[in-house]
Amino acid sequence: MKKKLLIILASVIISSLSFSFVEVGYSSVYVDPQPIYETTTYVTSTAPVAYKPTASTGHWQVIPSIGFAANFGYVNVYNGYYGTYSWPISGTVSPVYGVNMLYGLNPFTQIGFGVKYEAPVQISNYYYNTPNQGYTNWVAMVPIYFDYRFSFSPYSNVKPYFETQIGYSNGYWDGPGYNGGLYFAVGGGVKFNNKLDANILFENSNMFGQDSRGSQVMINYPRCTFSLGYDFDLR
Repeated sequence: MKKKLLIILASVIISSLSFSFVEVGYSSVYVDPQPIYETTTYVTSTAPVAYKPTASTGHWQVIPSIGFAANFGYVNVYNGYYGTYSWPISGTVSPVYGVNMLYGLNPFTQIGFGVKYEAPVQISNYYYNTPNQGYTNWVAMVPIYFDYRFSFSPYSNVKPYFETQIGYSNGYWDGPGYNGGLYFAVGGGVKFNNKLDANILFENSNMFGQDSRGSQVMINYPRCTFSLGYDFDLR
């Protein structure tokens, strides 16, 4: 009887150990059935955009031009004896010839210098604006100036720009004792395909001298110039 009980107890113990082993084995090889998702990685390039110079950057350009000056029909005169008055101009248009040399500091900015010759125009009623005196005179301008340009769209084939000039105007006056004076201009233009250049400038030149009585005289000559030029690169 005791022997039979021992056999039954041994069987129960072995069964328990077998079950525990299976549980342990089961738990050791258990895999959580979670789905595996594939992921895609997108790489965005952060490389800087390459610097794109223009045709004028880092070297000189020579721009010869031809055009005409349209005056306002008068020159202003400031006389220490007679006061302020105007002398009419016979004819409102005269030829203009010029050349500019510009250096490109960057795609937007050019600086340089230039010179132009503005053909003479005839001044009527020369004698202190008194009508029908029969006096006539001629005035011509040769400005020498510093030139500044700022391009609003340097990377396109059509480049509008702002321009200003300031310098000294060598004035020719068909009369005694007159010298040149300040010259300035402001305006703008358009450059096509880095070659063809068209601009419009408002200009003013001064001349100084003395009349026959020794009174100080300043002549003020305003006008607009319209010019067409062609750019030559110096590399």
